[in-house]
Amino acid sequence: MSKTTMQTTSKLKHRGVHDYRLQDTNNRREIVFSKQWREINRLDPDFLSTLLCRTATQEDATVAATVIQYLGTKSGFMELEEMIKKSTGYVKL
Repeated sequence: MSKTTMQTTSKLKHRGVHDYRLQDTNNRREIVFSKQWREINRLDPDFLSTLLCRTATQEDATVAATVIQYLGTKSGFMELEEMIKKSTGYVKL
């Protein structure tokens, strides 16, 4: 990516629309998912742009962070486990 793109994507805020929940939740997994997503994007500011095959916008960053945070919730993780189980035969012990 160009230097201009790098400057733009490095300024993105990778926080979901329900980021406020991280202050009040007891769900460690939701917190870890959200913080790890931010760390991935801090270490590689073009990570999301690479996934999208185009320059990511702030809206893209917010949507992606919201989905990642959701996957850390009880209902989101149950959906993720179900998808993994259906695709690989994985069984939760």
